[in-house]
Amino acid sequence: MAVRDGQLLFTEVAEDLEKKRRRFGKNLLFSNRLDAESEWIIQHYNSKTLIEDDFKLLKDPDLVRTRPIRHWTDTKIRAFCFCCGMALVLIRVMMRMTHQAGMQMSAAVLKQELCDLKEVIMIYDASQAVRKVTARSTIQQRLWELFDLGTVEQELTRHTTSG
Repeated sequence: MAVRDGQLLFTEVAEDLEKKRRRFGKNLLFSNRLDAESEWIIQHYNSKTLIEDDFKLLKDPDLVRTRPIRHWTDTKIRAFCFCCGMALVLIRVMMRMTHQAGMQMSAAVLKQELCDLKEVIMIYDASQAVRKVTARSTIQQRLWELFDLGTVEQELTRHTTSG
């Protein structure tokens, strides 16, 4: 295309334009499974976005962050990658639980809501201190109940005396 005297001119050959028009919005899928139904191939092709989303989570610097790897030995690199993989599994399980509970949340929003929960230690004097978890919003309360974080709170706020 070109512009001459304020007019849009099509400089491409007409058959090139026709080829592009016919091809626009179409994909060719190749498979080595000759016995597979076309619906099965299309379904699996469309599900690739789930895997791509997982790779985005692995690369997200605010969530899992697989890069940069600050390890030198093979065993430490494998352990680091294993921990990143387990973090991804944990995030996906939590997202599935919230989805089943009717709460549509992205991984970033879920993390932010849970990170806003804080444990506070209130010291009244040298012999008395109380541990509390901060007040929760409605969404945080639903997550609290969904993930059964009350049992964690009991462990965190259990008063222990040292003699």
